[in-house]
Amino acid sequence: NLSVVVIDEAHHYVGSLGASFQGLLWRLERLARHYHARPVIIAASGTIANPREHLQTLTNQAFVVVDDSGASQSERTILFWDCTRDPKTPPSTQAAYLTRHLIRMRRSVVVFSNTRAQAEYVAMAGSDRSHRILPYRSGYSAEMRRRVEHELRSGSIRGVSATSALELGVDIGSLDTVVLNGYPGSISSLWQRLGRAGRTDLDALGIVMVGGDPISRSLLANAAELLERTPEHAIAASDDTDILTRHLLLAAAELPLEETSIEDGPGATAALSDLVNRDLLIKDGTTYRSTKQRPHLGTPFMEREASYEIHFQGTRDHRAVERISIRQALREAHKGAVFLHFGTPFRVQRVDSERREIVCIPETEGHHTQPALFRSLSQGRILEHLEPHPTLGIERIEALVVEQVTGYKEFDQQGRQVAKRKVTSPIISSPAEAVVLTCVDPIYLGIDPEDLFAGLHALEHALAKVLPLLTNGGTSDLASLTLRNGDAPSIVIYYLTKSHPSTMITKVIHNLHEALSLAEHLIAACSCASGCPFCVLDARCDDEVIDKGAALALSRLLGKISVGTALDSSGDEEG
Repeated sequence: NLSVVVIDEAHHYVGSLGASFQGLLWRLERLARHYHARPVIIAASGTIANPREHLQTLTNQAFVVVDDSGASQSERTILFWDCTRDPKTPPSTQAAYLTRHLIRMRRSVVVFSNTRAQAEYVAMAGSDRSHRILPYRSGYSAEMRRRVEHELRSGSIRGVSATSALELGVDIGSLDTVVLNGYPGSISSLWQRLGRAGRTDLDALGIVMVGGDPISRSLLANAAELLERTPEHAIAASDDTDILTRHLLLAAAELPLEETSIEDGPGATAALSDLVNRDLLIKDGTTYRSTKQRPHLGTPFMEREASYEIHFQGTRDHRAVERISIRQALREAHKGAVFLHFGTPFRVQRVDSERREIVCIPETEGHHTQPALFRSLSQGRILEHLEPHPTLGIERIEALVVEQVTGYKEFDQQGRQVAKRKVTSPIISSPAEAVVLTCVDPIYLGIDPEDLFAGLHALEHALAKVLPLLTNGGTSDLASLTLRNGDAPSIVIYYLTKSHPSTMITKVIHNLHEALSLAEHLIAACSCASGCPFCVLDARCDDEVIDKGAALALSRLLGKISVGTALDSSGDEEG
């Protein structure tokens, strides 16, 4: 009797998450067809460049795009707020004060920040006895988030400080103002956030707050161009063999799997052979059957890293607990950090790494902290070694991504620094596969050695923007670093492998020549003078050592070098 399937927030299903969702839809459609159901699929998406193509990838069905969703759209005013006009007040503090002022003027406001800590800080600094701003982010229980939504709809509060969690699936029609505490990193996300206001007949106001960093200055100098730019493409990792293997196993348990029902391809053939060899499937003629009755119970929809449990002492609700990932705990809840929970500051008193528990006590001063994070890559076994040119080395390696908080700065409620402390925090290391591109002779390439690191760093950011197009990965699937390494700096592109081998890095190395060519075009076609978020700047990177001219020269030189054929590695060499 299944007649309609609705996919909301379709733009969210990209990269590995998109591939997992694609597998889920394929299994649903397969079972529906078995029971003679032919459901119609209706999808709703935020602003992306390729809604039709993206949905066809996810569902393997044809779609008709309806541009007018029927939602009311009022007049919208966009204002760019230059935070450098008041250099003594940090941008997040200005966002908090501006939000409080707007609420006093009886505006209904949501202010978006790019991190959980910023969202909590704005809620704390912007609230007073008469006007509350409640935080809204991931990590809260569903009950807490529903409470915030209810209070905003009912009018008992007029301000919410949120992360991207409010971009998805929450419709609060009474909002008339959106404040962006910094550029969100993409045009799609910019319009998804600004679109949260003005869904009724009220005129909408959007305020984009920009600071003194290079990305902000570039946006301010090209504000009109920013608003006219085409949104990014949504890309699902549709050929990820690890995820395909997982869904083939589950499909065979739901209904015997016929060879003829699977699209022919080396990925599916290899995946089925692997499952048979591991005794997870048995083959009976042309039919595959599961050897386990409910393999779903031990198969996660998405791999998730382990988490810490945070306990908040001295609260009215003695059960106040929050769970955060190991990486979030490292950055936000190291010993001595001020962790903000529902707009209230707590000081981290104890971190138990063995039991993965964190204990916090109330922080009476209203301070907040900012960690100094060290991140590097420890190279291990060489999987492939390429020799495209004497001045360039390319290797595919096993690696460990290493992160540690070495200290933190402490600020008062007005954003003034009051202390700087060292801290010994646990080292977090995660297995990864990586491509390492090392330039060993910059003079031969015609690049000044002093410009090499800045040029490679800028080129790394450009490659990070184009590689998802070539690997069918999402922007969060691949990560990158530029390592100084003395006189031979390297660009490192890596993929956290968790518990299974990576196919993503193999696609990177096979598309490296084309990626360099696309990066060259991206940099050359951009009209900015010294770099902007659309060519060589990255909002997630704190290192501002960037040289757009050197990056363009390097992309042209390296793009002319043939990547060649991978040479067999002995497998015993250590990096």
